[in-house]
Parts: sequence; C-alpha cells; structure tokens
Amino acid sequence: MSDLYESYNYEVSYRAVLNLDDSIKVFTDKDVIEVSNSISFDIEKNYKTSFNYFSVSILSDIMYGLLLEAKKENLDLQDVEGRINVNLKNPLTILDVKGYNEKAKIDKINLTIYFYLELFDKKLDDFLKKVLDNCFIYNSIKDCVNIDVKFKQIL
Repeated sequence: MSDLYESYNYEVSYRAVLNLDDSIKVFTDKDVIEVSNSISFDIEKNYKTSFNYFSVSILSDIMYGLLLEAKKENLDLQDVEGRINVNLKNPLTILDVKGYNEKAKIDKINLTIYFYLELFDKKLDDFLKKVLDNCFIYNSIKDCVNIDVKFKQIL
C-alpha cells in the first residue's frame, strides 16, 4: 500500500459566516448550505436546522451504503425507503425554561430501512453487515450515541 497521506485520509474544509439575520451560511467548494437554527420546536416554521442536517446525514449515509453495496455486488435493489426517529433528552434546557439546566443531548436514534432485494439468510446478513461497515457517518457516531438500525426486507 501507499505511504501517501491522501491514501489514508480525506480532508475537507468549510467556512461558515453568521449573517445579520442570525442564520449561518456554510460554504462548501461549490455550494452554500444555509442553517437557520440549531434546532426548531416550531412546527409552523420551515427552518433548516443543524439537528435536521445531522439526522438526515445519518439516514442518507446508510441508504447510500445499501445502494453502493448492491451495485458493487451487482444485486437488484429496489423500493428503498428509510425512517429515522431521534430522541433528544432535556429539550426544555434548549428552550431556556427556568429550572431546567440538564445538558441536552441526543439520547437514542432508531432507524429503519425498508428494501426489496432477493437475498436471504446468511447472505443477506453478511450483505447488511458490509453495508454498515462501510457507512462512515454511522461508524463515527455508533459508539457515542445509542443508535439502533433495523433493515426490513420487503418480499
């Protein structure tokens, strides 16, 4: 194997700017991601929050992992759909409610991926293990956040 740093590491950098309207613009190489808030409890507003981006990144990482592994193994993957439920502990602290000062944190993530794939038993188990082994966002957080991933095969 190569001793080149780039062979073992991929680095990206982003620059973020706080705007006058309290939104944050994060600049990537070719795009801008705007974040309106850390989290929003207002169901009437359509904020793009850090909490949303975090949750969506985990869900999409695993769904793309499923797609890429199926392509690699030349399997016919169809009808992929995912759901994520994220439990935030101590949300009243974020709202600055008097008497609540426990640290807010993501306590549990339940994630379910539904899919159609003609693979069964040990071959399916091995395939799904490879999927999770290759999901870098999942692997980065699985030891610090209680995350439960379920795959449901549609037949």
